Amino acid sequence: MKGKQNFIFKPEEGEYVVALKKKSWWWLLLLLLLLPLLLLIPFKKDLTVKTVDAKNKSSIPLTDVHLKYVDYQMFNFKTKKFFTHDTITLYDESDDSALASFEDVGYTLYSRLLFASKKAEIIGTNDCFFGDSLYNFHKLKNGSVFELLMSTRVYNYDFKVVNFENGQPIAGAKVVGTAELNGKTYTWEGITEPDGTVFFENFPYCGQFEVVGSAYGYLNDTLRGDARFLWGDIDTVRTLRLRPEKKMIDFFVRDLRNNQLLADATGSLIINGNVVQTTKTNINGYGEFPEEVHILEDITIKAEKPFYNDTTKSDRVDKWVARSDSAKTLYLRPNLKDLQFRNTDGTHGLPGVKNIVYVNGQARPQPVYSNADGYFVVTGVKPTDKISIVATKAGYTKNDYSVKNKVMQDLLNGPQSGRDIPLKKEQQPTPPPPNPQPQPNPEPPPPNVIPCEAPQESGGQGVTINVHSIGNSGKFTINWDMYSVADQIIVYCGSGNSKKQIYSTQGPVSGIGQAELRCASGYITVKIIGPQEGTQWKYSMKCN
Repeated sequence: MKGKQNFIFKPEEGEYVVALKKKSWWWLLLLLLLLPLLLLIPFKKDLTVKTVDAKNKSSIPLTDVHLKYVDYQMFNFKTKKFFTHDTITLYDESDDSALASFEDVGYTLYSRLLFASKKAEIIGTNDCFFGDSLYNFHKLKNGSVFELLMSTRVYNYDFKVVNFENGQPIAGAKVVGTAELNGKTYTWEGITEPDGTVFFENFPYCGQFEVVGSAYGYLNDTLRGDARFLWGDIDTVRTLRLRPEKKMIDFFVRDLRNNQLLADATGSLIINGNVVQTTKTNINGYGEFPEEVHILEDITIKAEKPFYNDTTKSDRVDKWVARSDSAKTLYLRPNLKDLQFRNTDGTHGLPGVKNIVYVNGQARPQPVYSNADGYFVVTGVKPTDKISIVATKAGYTKNDYSVKNKVMQDLLNGPQSGRDIPLKKEQQPTPPPPNPQPQPNPEPPPPNVIPCEAPQESGGQGVTINVHSIGNSGKFTINWDMYSVADQIIVYCGSGNSKKQIYSTQGPVSGIGQAELRCASGYITVKIIGPQEGTQWKYSMKCN
């Protein structure tokens, strides 16, 4: 069949007309010849990458950005090879707006049609962040801006906490770390191990940081600055050195027997069995060691003084400084002595002599009588006490001068003859003339009379009896201070067996008091009863 032929069909006539044209194949051949050339057509597009923080999407400028993709070509005119695939790496640094631009990124239709699913890798790095993402290269549109999510560059660090003074590790210390980077805050917290270390993971390499170490008994220490500083040796850049917290140590020393504060007692501070400091108590019995001590040290305080037995107290420093003054008091027990005296008539021992013993000016409640050989013993006296003895016997003159305010230690070290108390016989009175005129019979003066205006009397436990002269006024005032431990005071008009009670506190009392009294006798007797150990009292007299 050549040319054009018509086949006619007419419905009303029962026929169709079909026209056939002659086919031309040259254009198909031309298409087959041009198709390889079409695959060689190059294309270009511009791409922009924005580097942002993956945490908060904030911009991260000045980042090195690399774009890596494979350029597939049917024929590479540079290498004169067919079907090549070369890896192309493009570089740009993101600007202050965090944008990195890649212009004229080339590819071919061959790559677009046959390798449409291939990936491109975009890598971003700087000192503080890094990012790495894969994208479908051929879906990256010309002129598009896409985000590269950047992660913080982190390291794992261990920190150490040590004693500033000796470098020893501190276990159980609390370490708190914070870091600020690109508007985000990171925090860590931990407790040190026995070797003094604590481990923090994912610590930013960049940014500003602060690490604080704390422990009971120490002052805090802080590391802060640029996080890059932490990259180094732990002992040089990641060690917190805590200074020990220190306190002054003070104490008091008292006499166990009479509760008096003791001056010039020696205090020794003992740590680990070694005496590290010494001091002396002042006139108020108070002592303080000159140097502060770490509050976690276990200490022992030793108090000592001549003629006393030593004593100690122990505690940890922080607990010691929290004590009350009474709980900081060390009590020294007096090393008491007994000493023998002798009453003589000048040559031989004199028995039955009444000896009133004064210790530090305070009369003992009961007199001591000499035995058949004239000897008597004063018991329980400290070597530092001052002793006075008043010896009396009917028919003999009183001796109140042989032993008067003598230090016990001197008497102990001296010979027996230094403790003899001689009494002389009284001279017989001249007989009265015959038929003497009647004379008034005045009350005989009692022995050991204390003047009314004498300095105040003081004492402690036991019964003390003093006789005072009040003259002819008949009026007097007595003032007293019984301190905190109660004592009783009783006042009699007269002395000896003829005295009569004119005042009493009606039992033990504490604190101060006063009584204005009258007495027709020229003498009054004051009796103090101190029932408890450690009590103290004093009183004074005033007469009109």
